[in-house]
Formats: sequence, structure tokens, C-alpha cells
Amino acid sequence: MDLEIKTLANFTYDFLSIVGCASSAKQIKDFLKEKAPFLYHEWKFWDNIDKFFNSGILSDDDKRKLIGKMSSEKEKQEVGRKIIDLIGKVDTDKKLVYIINATKAWVDNAIDRLQYFRICHIISDSLDEDLQFLSEHIDDTGDIPYSIEINGLQTTGLVCHTNMDKEGNPLYVFTPLSRAVNEYAIKGAEANAIENLNINEPPFKGTSEEEWKKEIGAIFGKN
Repeated sequence: MDLEIKTLANFTYDFLSIVGCASSAKQIKDFLKEKAPFLYHEWKFWDNIDKFFNSGILSDDDKRKLIGKMSSEKEKQEVGRKIIDLIGKVDTDKKLVYIINATKAWVDNAIDRLQYFRICHIISDSLDEDLQFLSEHIDDTGDIPYSIEINGLQTTGLVCHTNMDKEGNPLYVFTPLSRAVNEYAIKGAEANAIENLNINEPPFKGTSEEEWKKEIGAIFGKN
């Protein structure tokens, strides 16, 4: 398969179309890693796409629901591109799993579109260590003393300042948004750790290239 190297801004639709063709995402990322290691960002984009669709966390039914979600939205082209942009910007596998978990929650109508994008943007803008701290302390009772992790969580709106202790040090509590991030994105991530999953199956097994392109085209107004 011949591919012209373009900027991501120009080939989102082409990339998505190719993803549906038997393991092409894996082939493309392997090619870039071997033949063009200086194109790290392009390789990372394809690595994330490959893992998002082919890790096994999203079932075939989840993927079809995702296509339906995007193509049924009024701003379908914008929604589709926002999702691909989110996937492409994720810098760790752990955060990619969080976004996949949030995607499952969205396609199952546990959260709405606005909640989904808000959760995903927070994950993208947070450090793994801060999110891990959140998951470990979300059920703690009482106010939480300041720490470097709390500072990071405050930046993304996951904690807020409430009081001062006897020594005049600030105290914090988790916000309702932090509980949504934990419930719909972080929970279950350990069981879904990407390194433990098989990433060899193409997305939408049994779906032909033409059928995939038709479904993707519905998102981007190409049909």
C-alpha cells in the first residue's frame, strides 16, 4: 500500500479509512518506526490508533456504536476529528486506556458527549502520577493536605481548596468532576492494561474495506 507522507491536518480522513483495512495501522506504524524514525509524532499517532482500535478493550459492538455516535451527531465531522485528535495526542499507554474506558462509557450512554470530551481532555492534560493519586485517594474522607499531586489535580479542576489546617496550610477536596474521571475512565484500567493485550486483530473483523470506508465516510461527510 503506497502512502504519501502528509501532515495530520490534511489526512485525518485518509488515515481513518486505512485503519479499517486489515492491520494497516500496525503496518504503517512499523514502517515509520523502521524506515523513518525521525517522524516520531507520525509513528506515535499510528501507534495510538492501532492500540485504540485493536487492543481488544473496545469490542466490535463498541466500535460500531462509536461510529453511530459520531455519524448521528449534528456536527459529525467535527466530533470525529476531535476524537482522532484526542487519540493522537495521548502520550502514555495508561492514559490511552483511560480514554478507551471513557469511550466505552460514552457509547453505552453512561455519560453524554460533553462529559466525554471534558473527561478525555483532563486525562490528556494530566500526569499519570496525578491520576494514580486520584484513584488511590478518591474515597478518602475529610480534607486532603497539599502535595505536588494535589497541585497538578487542582490545575485540571479535579480538586478545590476548602480550608486551612491549624498550621495555616491549605486543605483540599475532590470535585464531582474528579469522581466522574475516576468512575468512567480510571476504574478498571489495570485489568485493561494495554501491555497485557493482544494487538494483532484488525478492527471490525468481517467488515470489508468498502464497508469500513462507507461508515467512516459518514462521519466526515464523504459519502
